[in-house]
Amino acid sequence: MTTSVWEFLISGFRHKLYNQPASWNGFTFEMLDDWAGQLRFDESIDANNQLASSTIEEKVDEFVRSLRFKYQWNLSWRITARPSPAEESRSHIDLISTVAISSWLSAEVSPGQPPPEMPAMHYEKERFVRTFVEAANFDEYVEEQLRRYFLIMEELWPQKEPSWRRDALINEGDYDEILKVRNFVSHAVCHDKNVVQFISANLPSAIIAESTRGAVRFERTVEHRNFVSRYSSRAQDIARKLIESA
Repeated sequence: MTTSVWEFLISGFRHKLYNQPASWNGFTFEMLDDWAGQLRFDESIDANNQLASSTIEEKVDEFVRSLRFKYQWNLSWRITARPSPAEESRSHIDLISTVAISSWLSAEVSPGQPPPEMPAMHYEKERFVRTFVEAANFDEYVEEQLRRYFLIMEELWPQKEPSWRRDALINEGDYDEILKVRNFVSHAVCHDKNVVQFISANLPSAIIAESTRGAVRFERTVEHRNFVSRYSSRAQDIARKLIESA
């Protein structure tokens, strides 16, 4: 039987996304349960046949990428139905690992209204989105989260820092302080003079007293993790803004 409808199963949700089905220019989306949703595209609505098969799949990819970025979820999608001629369904999986999600991500969230435009994020941001989403998987390891957020900052910061500083969109010294804390957690023992000075002033328990050169060490104590968490949160916020504006 000939059909004009594409169907895509998206899985990996952590709560219901919208409080009603969404409709965007031939695409419709609805949640099947709290963990999966179905995106459909009806070619008959696209009267001028403007969207090629590859373009339809690109739009699905951009939609899923935008949700992965917004919620830091490990979402995957696959084609479950396509228009004739019939063809074996293939899967497209972007992030396939099954990992623990941090508690704030899995907490109950009330579904909202669908946006007027179909969410989308271009494939050029894929690498940064993957790194950003990966950080959320390390919910018990703030030092690993900080490292990943800083990877994004390190690459995208030079493009935005001058205008952000001019428009007062960042706090003075944010990058340098986050860099020092990143270096602090990235070495078994850190001897860098600037890092030692900064950490000694803000986290005295990290000082290695017997060191003659001056050194600090990150320990996975509650005090140290809470300290790093403050900078990881700042790095997360900056990384998110950098990706959005890239």
